[in-house]
Amino acid sequence: MSVNKLLSYAFPVALFLAALPLFSADKPLPVSLIDPKGWCTKEAANALASLAALHPADTNALAETLIATGAALELADETAAAASLYQQAMLLARDQIKITGVKTEPPLRAYINALIHLGGLEYSKSHYEEAEKLYRSAVEAARIRFSENDPLVKVARNRYALALGQRYQMEKRRAFYLVLKESCVKAFGKRHEETARVLDELVDVEMLRADYKQAAVFAKEALLARRRTLRSDHPLVADSINRLASAYYSLGQRAELAPLLKEALKIRSAAFGPEHPKTALSRKNLELAIEE
Repeated sequence: MSVNKLLSYAFPVALFLAALPLFSADKPLPVSLIDPKGWCTKEAANALASLAALHPADTNALAETLIATGAALELADETAAAASLYQQAMLLARDQIKITGVKTEPPLRAYINALIHLGGLEYSKSHYEEAEKLYRSAVEAARIRFSENDPLVKVARNRYALALGQRYQMEKRRAFYLVLKESCVKAFGKRHEETARVLDELVDVEMLRADYKQAAVFAKEALLARRRTLRSDHPLVADSINRLASAYYSLGQRAELAPLLKEALKIRSAAFGPEHPKTALSRKNLELAIEE
């Protein structure tokens, strides 16, 4: 047997072994941010993408795997790599739609999913107009095939509404997001990532309004939602902790800060490493809290 033939067998085995951590009890599969129950390491995410590429015949599965892998990389703050995977998934799904027809469910669902994730990246960079366009495209595509009660449709509509809310000035934005919060509770429940996203925006608005007490209320709700739906060491949990700590700091509740900031630092250190800017910021915030 030739060396190349041997390598063709060894390569998938090596990738499979590298991806084994994905299937352990404490590191669930990387999943879409639409339904985030966990995340994985950058190395495991890359291994998963490589495994999927070995079986390109199932284009729809490959597109969804690219999206899931991109979500894992995004959570690891590898946003450029995530954007590349989302873009690849969108193009794969779009090409498949051209072959199978616009109402074929699997490629259309992957296409919408990719648009939502690309919109999320733009939103995280405060590129709200770009995010709005991508979310609007997702909503329009979803209406071709899926009912209003489909989870993907509900997420697309909620993300579009979040982006639209950024058009308004502070008081109108607050009123808009309060209505959207109630809509999310009805559509998803109180303990859901989509509801938490709206609560995040309400926290930010209340902090700008200097209503720190109400900001703390919304921050607690968002943190509770994420603690119920995500892993305890999920980076989004750390983000919620930091929002709550900011509200407590503004209220003068210094005794509450250190335990929260220690938890946020622990999460970010494990997720991003000790030298990452987010980890460094958490460390600095904790040092300041202890000094006071």
